[in-house]
Amino acid sequence: MRISKHINIANIILVLLFISTIVVGFIFVGTDIEYNLNQQIARGYISREAVFFNLDNPAYKQLGIVNIVVDDSGNIIDSYSTSGELEFDENGAVVIPDDIEAENADFVLENKTYSDGFTAVEKMISSGKTDYFASLHRGILRGIYYQGNVDLPPISSGRFINSDECLNNYPVAVIGKNYVEYMYSKDNKQYFEYLNREYEVVGVTGLSGSSPLDSIIFVNIGSLNSEEQLDGIFYIDSSTDNISVYENFCNQSQNLFGCNLKQRDIPIAQIDTISGGMYLKKYLKVIMAGLLLFTFANILVQTLRKEHGKIAVMKILGISNLKILLSISLRNIIRIIIGILLGLMIVAILIIIEYFSLPMKLLLSLSANLIVISLIMMLVWVFISEAVIILTNPHEVIQRL
Repeated sequence: MRISKHINIANIILVLLFISTIVVGFIFVGTDIEYNLNQQIARGYISREAVFFNLDNPAYKQLGIVNIVVDDSGNIIDSYSTSGELEFDENGAVVIPDDIEAENADFVLENKTYSDGFTAVEKMISSGKTDYFASLHRGILRGIYYQGNVDLPPISSGRFINSDECLNNYPVAVIGKNYVEYMYSKDNKQYFEYLNREYEVVGVTGLSGSSPLDSIIFVNIGSLNSEEQLDGIFYIDSSTDNISVYENFCNQSQNLFGCNLKQRDIPIAQIDTISGGMYLKKYLKVIMAGLLLFTFANILVQTLRKEHGKIAVMKILGISNLKILLSISLRNIIRIIIGILLGLMIVAILIIIEYFSLPMKLLLSLSANLIVISLIMMLVWVFISEAVIILTNPHEVIQRL
């Protein structure tokens, strides 16, 4: 009676383990993704891992920019400088005070156009060796270039600018929902005029509700002239390693511009002030994963320990290892599958009630990843059970009993 009670409790714990793997994992990771996405959207779809930088023009060296603050629409609202408060023009470029006496006042920063038709900025920004999104940040305007598999801003209609259009000088744009009323039709296409330039609108960015994306204009950086490409601050937002891309740009800056690049602090969005910059740190994820693995290993060890005597008796009776494995593991596998299915049912309810404000594709992808993790845990259970069966010496077990 006592053994049966222990086994029943172990069975319940096993089911609960896999339910929690699916449900707790979904809530834990979903919370982190949603927070990251909210921050990303608050900055105009720029993640907190993005690297901001500008050309370290020696002629402006005394300005000493150390930080820039943007509002939820991506507009610069505050800045800090060792030479006092900075001013910005309507395009987001720093206004250089007339009384600045720079150390290298004779230096002229140029964005040369080379024989292949590309400017120095275009050569630099397209020289990365990995998947990344790069942009010239000029307030509401983003002159963009990207390559490879990157996360692009959400589109409410149309499409985003293609990577092969980024360096093309034909103006194309993806505009926020706030500018849709200013579009006009011509030759069966939609157009939008900004900074005295006519852009073909290929898409509209934004979410179902209002967001900072509604006030942002993405254009191909090739549509900007060489002077415009120097006005603003650049950023890199890679899905792999922003620093390596930035360092690659740094290695070319002297040859292309005659000056270095200078990394800047990421703009502070209002969400950072409200949240205090809190998010799920990496060490918390490691701790959660460690607790899950510890619980899984503990239940596995306790279950196999209770089955040890039964394994020994079956081996003495001449039953094959495969049949012993089926006898011992089949019930546990059924319970694991029940736990996975119950966990998926709870996750489905969370998705239906819109517990997270995340794209459906992302939620389904997260659920699929958790299923894969659970199935891997089940296979590990089977493999370890088989190893225990093979290594069990029935006579030693019987003697201990």
